[in-house]
Amino acid sequence: MKKKIITALLALSCLISGLLLLFMEAPPQRTLYTLEEIDDIIFEELEAFKVTRDQVRIRLTEIDSTFSRKTLIFSLHPSYSKTLIHQNIHKKLYDYEIDSPAKMNMRDDQLSIYLYSNNTVFRTIHILTDNSTGKDNDQEKTN
Repeated sequence: MKKKIITALLALSCLISGLLLLFMEAPPQRTLYTLEEIDDIIFEELEAFKVTRDQVRIRLTEIDSTFSRKTLIFSLHPSYSKTLIHQNIHKKLYDYEIDSPAKMNMRDDQLSIYLYSNNTVFRTIHILTDNSTGKDNDQEKTN
C-alpha cells in the first residue's frame, strides 16, 4: 500500500512539474545597445559601496582597430566585501546574458572580474584592498 501511495505522489509531482514547465513564460530577455550601458550598471553598483567614478582608474587596452577593452581599477577598505560587489554586479548583468567569472589573487589580495559574452571579454574589473581607504565618508567627517 505504501508503495502505491509513493508511486502516485511521485507521478503527481512529475505531472505538476511538467505542466509548470509548459505554461510558465520565459523571463523577458534584456538587451544592451552600447557598452556604456554596462559601465552605468557597474558604477551604479559601486556607488552602493561608496565608490565614486573619481575613485576608479580606467585603462584602455586596444584589441584591434575596432575594439578596445576597458579595465576598471579601484581600491576598497578591507571591511568591504569584494565578493558581495561581484555578486551584485553578476546579478545585474545576468539578465543581459553577460557572464562574470572572477579570480582571487590571495597574494595581492586582489579580485579580478571578467565580463564577457559570446566568448569576448569586454570589461575587466580589478578590486584592490587599500588599508588607507576610508570606509565611509560619514565616518571620516566625524573623526
